[in-house]
Amino acid sequence: MVRIYHPKIEIRLIKVATHSAAPIGEISRNADNKTKTPYRAASTAEPEIDLVPFLADGSSVRIVNGVHEPAGAWAITVVDGPHETRRVGSRVESLSNLIELGDLIEFRLAHSPHEYAGRKLPIVMRGQVSEIRRRRGIDGQGRPQRQVVISGQNLIGRTWQALRIFYINGTPLGDNILTTFRFLQKYDATGTIARNPSVTDFMNDIVFQLISQFLGTMTWANRKALGLEFSTVNIECTARGKVHGMLASSFEGGSLYRFIAMLCDVDSGLNELFGESREDGEAIILRPVPWRDLQGKFIQPGVPDIETFEISDDDIISIESARTDQNVSNFVRVRSRPWVLNSDSAFMMSNAITDQTGYPYYSPEIYGFRLLDAEISLGAPDYTGPADRRNAEQRTAYAVSENEWVKTQRESLALALAHRDSALFERGTLTVRGNERLRAVTFVRVAEGDLTYTVYVARVEHRFDPFRGFTTTVNFERSDSFVQPITRGDIAVSG
Repeated sequence: MVRIYHPKIEIRLIKVATHSAAPIGEISRNADNKTKTPYRAASTAEPEIDLVPFLADGSSVRIVNGVHEPAGAWAITVVDGPHETRRVGSRVESLSNLIELGDLIEFRLAHSPHEYAGRKLPIVMRGQVSEIRRRRGIDGQGRPQRQVVISGQNLIGRTWQALRIFYINGTPLGDNILTTFRFLQKYDATGTIARNPSVTDFMNDIVFQLISQFLGTMTWANRKALGLEFSTVNIECTARGKVHGMLASSFEGGSLYRFIAMLCDVDSGLNELFGESREDGEAIILRPVPWRDLQGKFIQPGVPDIETFEISDDDIISIESARTDQNVSNFVRVRSRPWVLNSDSAFMMSNAITDQTGYPYYSPEIYGFRLLDAEISLGAPDYTGPADRRNAEQRTAYAVSENEWVKTQRESLALALAHRDSALFERGTLTVRGNERLRAVTFVRVAEGDLTYTVYVARVEHRFDPFRGFTTTVNFERSDSFVQPITRGDIAVSG
């Protein structure tokens, strides 16, 4: 029996931007009352536009989200046809002229839509339009082609990149300067950052306020507030440590994402930061990198429950995997300079090097001498105040606490960032029959023949091609495909 699938997609465009509001042909005068600038109507009386009817042969929908990029991305290729419900005078307006930069979009997908009978299709991504491109030409058979390519980023990713911190000296005297202290005064009126908060308090008190305020002030084109699913933000933080207040105030400027990544050890590789769309709104997750060792145990503490999906031979279209020595290191140094302060022993410990040359898969005789040099920003979770305000005994206790923290993080980095056992773990690409449930930062258990192994999903791309099919491509890391025969005793490994 041959199974026949009928994948279904829903694409809802929500009008937000209203850059032009006058009918076509009407003109506006500038302040000098002389120069005339014509502009057309881009607004529509409809708050939403269904883009599915504009999908045709040659159209495609791509939705990508990954943990190593600040934002997910999406792109739609549709026919540039007339939007029948929108007339301007005697003219039916083109779709490409109704969509504006900044409009919101929502994608819902299902490979087997009958599974969701009586319910909405599952949400895959909410995003915002950042580019509109028109294509006009003739195909190989002499037929005219008119297409519109609409692209953008996911909602959280675009938001925390749009929110930027600038420090500008606009006058010789510095009267027009925006400093980090002004930033903290505006968004941290209670002085949370100055008190070196836990990373959880930082995310809930500062980051949540910035993003929810930005999304909360956005409105539909008809000036009504957005639906709760677009303006609701939930923070899930299981990372550990204290945020350094002075490090925050010395930030050189950039996006809110870079601000968080620097302060919360996302840049160092200890934690991962990402946003995803859920039925009840947008979620921001900051958690320890959930990599496992050869025994299947999480390397770092604080890793929450992470969903694992099952993939069988019937679902697999193609697999490509590889092992590499790219991340092999046999010496590891982790520094914590923001927290060293007046402690000489802490300074010495923060520059200590862990020698792993005795580990069989890091042998310098094979790989040479490789140093992983990392710097962490978060301090020990039990930090209570600056070391220079303590007596000698208290400073010694602080040094011990900070040293233990740096040592713990160094050992985690030796395993997580440097890909301990990277000579054994694989990375690659897995393409399967479309699966709307698959998403980045989850695990997938793959059943391939008589071998079952687990991979960590770093990136997911859903591709929907009308009249051709729906596929999902997974970029994975830390696959134990090579390890499984060893751990179950099929292959013996010395050392």
